[in-house]
Amino acid sequence: MSFSAEWLALRADADAAARDVGLMAALAADLDRRDSPQLVEIACGTGALSHALRRWAPQSARWRLVDNDQALLTKAAAAQPDAQPRLIDLAQNIEQAVEGADAVVASAFFDLASEAWIDRFIAALPPGACFYGALTYDGVEKWLPALEQDPIILARLAEHMRRDKGFGPSLGGRAGKMLAQKLAENDRRVLVARTPWRLNAARDGALIKELSRGIAQAAAETDPGVAAAAEIWRSANRERVEIGHVDIFAGPRIPARERALEAHS
Repeated sequence: MSFSAEWLALRADADAAARDVGLMAALAADLDRRDSPQLVEIACGTGALSHALRRWAPQSARWRLVDNDQALLTKAAAAQPDAQPRLIDLAQNIEQAVEGADAVVASAFFDLASEAWIDRFIAALPPGACFYGALTYDGVEKWLPALEQDPIILARLAEHMRRDKGFGPSLGGRAGKMLAQKLAENDRRVLVARTPWRLNAARDGALIKELSRGIAQAAAETDPGVAAAAEIWRSANRERVEIGHVDIFAGPRIPARERALEAHS
């Protein structure tokens, strides 16, 4: 599954405002311990996340940008000419994508993945690598002023998000919690922060309008019986919108000896 460059540009400011500074600092602290660390952004799109993280990474850092969309990858590489672009199908070859990484980063991606794919990803993650995942959708949405159509439209959206997006049945709003849990089970120290978009019409009107259109379309595709309600929902004027996400940072795997010491402390 791929998204348009226009959509990625439209959401860029909201993404930047939502990312948790503390978790980016945790990534920076890990990278500072390494000599010329190799960072890999998977599902990079136009490379917005890696571009934002450059000020948190040492100047010696090396960057690999991975996506399965050549057009988006070309845009990302043009904006970051020192990065290595790699066209890889993440559904089939996640192991190839993250090979040799000191840090793997991604944004707004894991809610599209299945539990089985997340298991594969964590198994492929090099033991000594850290992980930073920004803006995984958590299923929490608040649209104000509220409408009586909100519950049914958002319920149909949740169903739509659980469809297969190319990685098996998607986890949707359950992805963040499951990813954090599985990283911890992989003997990694995990930090989680809530990072919702908090949008208002005066500043984010274009984004709110596009979200309304996309959600109404998804609801009607899931259940044609709600098409009329979806159109009412799409055309409503909303003043404030909150879309829930979580950011996750996980350090390298904890060595067995250190785990044993922790268990006895």
